Amino acid sequence: RSQKFCAFYSVSFPKGMPEDVIYKCWNSWLTNLRKTYGLKDYVWVAEYQQNGTLHYHMLCNVRMEIKRVNRAMGVCLFHQGYLKSEITKYNGVDVQKVHGSRENLNAYLTKYVSKQESYIYKHSPWRCSQSVSALFTSSLINEKTSLQLVQDLAKHTTQIYENDFA
Repeated sequence: RSQKFCAFYSVSFPKGMPEDVIYKCWNSWLTNLRKTYGLKDYVWVAEYQQNGTLHYHMLCNVRMEIKRVNRAMGVCLFHQGYLKSEITKYNGVDVQKVHGSRENLNAYLTKYVSKQESYIYKHSPWRCSQSVSALFTSSLINEKTSLQLVQDLAKHTTQIYENDFA
C-alpha cells in the first residue's frame, strides 16, 4: 500500500510537561490524523530530550499538511492547559521527507526502537500500526543456536518489568 513516499515527523512538547499528559495528547493527535488523513501505516518511537521532556518520532507514508498537523497538536495542548492561546502559532511538529535506501531506513528505525536509555517509560516507548505489525516475520533457528541462546540467557539476571509493554 506504500505510496513511494515516506516522511519522518518529530513532535516536541513544552518543557516539563508530564509524560501522562504528553501521551494523552499524542494519542489524541494520532486519532485526529487517522480521521483527517487516513493515516494507517506508521511506526512511532518515544524518547526523552536532553531537557527531560518526552518527544516522539513517527515514520509514515502519508502526505500531511504541516500547518494543519501543527494546529491539531496545538488544539490538544490547549485542551490540556499547556498552550495558553495562539493555537495556530504552535510549531512543535517538524516533518522531513525520508531519502536514501531501504537499508538506511531499516538501520535508522532499528536504532530508535532498540535504543538503550536510563529512563523508565510509563507507557510504550514505541508502537506501530496494525498494518505494519502484520508485516512481522520470524526465522527458524537450528538446535545448536537454540541451545546457545538458552545458555546465554541463563547468564543474565532476571528483571521484573511492571509496564504493559515490556
